[in-house]
Amino acid sequence: MDIHQDVIFNLYTELVEDTLDDNNKDTFFSNLQNFINKYAGDLNVGRQEIISLLPKNIFSSKSKENYTEIYNCGTFNDNKIVHTYNLLSDTDFVKIISYPLEGEFTKDQQDAIKFIGGIFFTYFSRFLYKEYIKESYKIDSMTSAPNFVGIMESAEEIKNRYGTLSNYSCLFLNIRDFKIINAEFGAVNGNLLLSKYYFTLDSFFVDDEVCARLGGDNFVILLKNDRLDFFLNKIDNISFTVNMPDGEHSVNMNARVGIYMVGEDDDFLTAIQRASIANSICKMLKESNTFFYTDDITMKFNVEQQIVLNFKEAISNKEFCVFYQPKVDTKTRQIVGAEALVRWYKDKRFIPPINFIPVLEKKGLIHELDLFIFESVCQDIQNFLNEGITPVKVSINLSRNDLQDERLFDTLKAIMDKYGISEDFIEVEITESSMYDNPVILSNFIHKLNDSNISVSVDDFGTGYSSLMLIKDYHFDIIKIDKSFIDSIKLNDIKSLMFLQNIVKLLKDLDIKVVAEGVESLEQLEYLKNIGCDIIQGYVFDKPLPLKEFKKRLLDEDYYQ
Repeated sequence: MDIHQDVIFNLYTELVEDTLDDNNKDTFFSNLQNFINKYAGDLNVGRQEIISLLPKNIFSSKSKENYTEIYNCGTFNDNKIVHTYNLLSDTDFVKIISYPLEGEFTKDQQDAIKFIGGIFFTYFSRFLYKEYIKESYKIDSMTSAPNFVGIMESAEEIKNRYGTLSNYSCLFLNIRDFKIINAEFGAVNGNLLLSKYYFTLDSFFVDDEVCARLGGDNFVILLKNDRLDFFLNKIDNISFTVNMPDGEHSVNMNARVGIYMVGEDDDFLTAIQRASIANSICKMLKESNTFFYTDDITMKFNVEQQIVLNFKEAISNKEFCVFYQPKVDTKTRQIVGAEALVRWYKDKRFIPPINFIPVLEKKGLIHELDLFIFESVCQDIQNFLNEGITPVKVSINLSRNDLQDERLFDTLKAIMDKYGISEDFIEVEITESSMYDNPVILSNFIHKLNDSNISVSVDDFGTGYSSLMLIKDYHFDIIKIDKSFIDSIKLNDIKSLMFLQNIVKLLKDLDIKVVAEGVESLEQLEYLKNIGCDIIQGYVFDKPLPLKEFKKRLLDEDYYQ
């Protein structure tokens, strides 16, 4: 048997067979090292080393070359031979570099070393592929980033190492307008950009930091707290070049980041959930690219989300209902009108309007609710008429969102016509603060109401800086004095009382009826009556009433005597 055959036979028996059952690449390297030590002299090997670049996230947390010297007798020259073997891709490799003890390797020695390298690589690859199969469920196949399983495992290892994650922040990151980028450059380029983006993020990390892709353009990051500012600054404006048929295009990939600073006893799943909530709030607020989770803000956000999610169903199920607060004439003490106020009855309890109306306004849903209330009032008035009950004029509030709709008048008039409701029974109430957004649409709307003899009132009058200009520029039938001036009666605020007296006198001179709302005491009632206020609305006479109770007030003319 020549040296070539002898070496191969011994390699198989001593290196391969002894290692097959171990399934451990470290054992394999150790056996290889022992083998080279034994047969180096026969092969004229003075030194031998292995350089490998193993697939990132499968065998190491960073893409870096690993160097292993498996033999060095101290005497060798530079007439080396290099054999390179690729692993899972062209970028992953194993290089076996052999240096001769003296002179140059003979062809027989080169063939033996090459063959040994081939056998080594074949069996080494076996370990790598088994490892790859074992680890692949933790890896995002498109970007090679860890997936959810991978980052959960990494976070657990870090927590075990340090005993806590309290020195870390969890970041939930997605790319602003990535759907537009994907649509403009195509899915293939979109995927390529996501891969580039991940590797750019990864270049900013140090040991014991990790980033995972959860799907789409969503990434989760476990980052050391003291490096948070550095990282946020780095990702502020990442850009790449995309090659398209018409040339190169620069693409900016700006991130929206929700941040949760991990607590002493927090598990990482909780941290991800809270960072995700912070990201969602960040997306909704649109004020900044970063948002930090806090319990108070998140609780408020969750409540708002529940209101939005339940709104459509509440409309369908008629969970919203109208309460009526009577308006009483100061001279006759008879009911002359009412304000329609919305109430939400859900799960056997009333939800206060202050809890849901601001949310619906912010989400652009208030317009649908206002129209629902307007139609409900028209239905109630129709039922009163059908029952032989004489209705009173009911005022219905419109929000600033409603006043952006150029077809608002037509919509309201169509509802009135549907139920056969006369303009004598409807009053459209506009809050003063909502009248400055779009004066052209507002002016057209008020003129149409005036032309149709539908009463128009201004709510919360006196709270704005241009209150007097409003009554100069528009025709209003009724003005409702803001409650803050009514409260000044009890406080004996001389300046506010003088303003109140003079504004009532001015409105009377302009033939505009004056309603005082929020009147709670007999003292306030007498004062307002004495200065000429026409109508009182408030608890001094009645609270907002459900339909059944309000009907009783309509049937009893002397109820407030």
